[in-house]
Amino acid sequence: MMSPAWAVDYTLDKETNKARPHYVGEVRHFRGRVFRLGEGKRVQVKEGTQFYKEDTLITEDKSIAKLNLVDETVMTIGPNSDIKFEEFEFKSKNDRRIHGFIRGQITGLVKNKAAEGDIQMRTPNAVMGVRGTRFLVNHRTVGGLQISEFALLSGSVVVTDDKNKTFELTKADKIVVVRDPSRTETGHEQRKLDDSEQKYLESEDKSVGPEFSPFLPFFDPQNVTDNSGLFVYLNPKRNTLLKDAVTPIKETEGKGSFGNLKKLNEQLQKKNKP
Repeated sequence: MMSPAWAVDYTLDKETNKARPHYVGEVRHFRGRVFRLGEGKRVQVKEGTQFYKEDTLITEDKSIAKLNLVDETVMTIGPNSDIKFEEFEFKSKNDRRIHGFIRGQITGLVKNKAAEGDIQMRTPNAVMGVRGTRFLVNHRTVGGLQISEFALLSGSVVVTDDKNKTFELTKADKIVVVRDPSRTETGHEQRKLDDSEQKYLESEDKSVGPEFSPFLPFFDPQNVTDNSGLFVYLNPKRNTLLKDAVTPIKETEGKGSFGNLKKLNEQLQKKNKP
């Protein structure tokens, strides 16, 4: 018979004769001020603090926390960040359901493969379905823009934006998803991490402590160049440049689209002459 203390944290699975934990995981290491918000209480954590479904872990400025989840997933929460564990079910390390809602900077290592939909990391404007991988997630609001970033150092995932558009990511892929609430569409840019970015993200951040890796640097919309896939989305007026640069052409009888193309190029050349 289970003792009252044991029953708080575990349920005995009579079919397998194994204990199922009620808690999602525990705080392994932390630095600075880190809090657990649950059942209406905000409590400062210590090493070994357990957290449960619907709990939120919150870090303050210059603070971080490393979490060990019951399925052996390891997650690290960056400064000024939080993660809420919205869904949790556990049968075994390979049969579980863990859904987190993220703001700020998070890194994760899922050691045991999961079925589709079992492990999800969600931001306000996108969700990443994880099967077994080393991933990084950022989310912040800049000037009203909701900016989510997802990157992979190993494995594969699917990212779905708020319009249900999906993107498959494999090793060294990164995607930025930007939502301007005043517009109906969502902006995206998917690319490969270059060698220096990948090497940096796979390194050890010794300023934090052993076994800590750097977080993904935040995407800055102010630094977007015109060769970025997000340039037009973040600068919508640039869509009208070509239209303003040339005079609309009426289709010429007998010449069709090739004649129009010739006229268009002639006008562009005149426009670009010094």
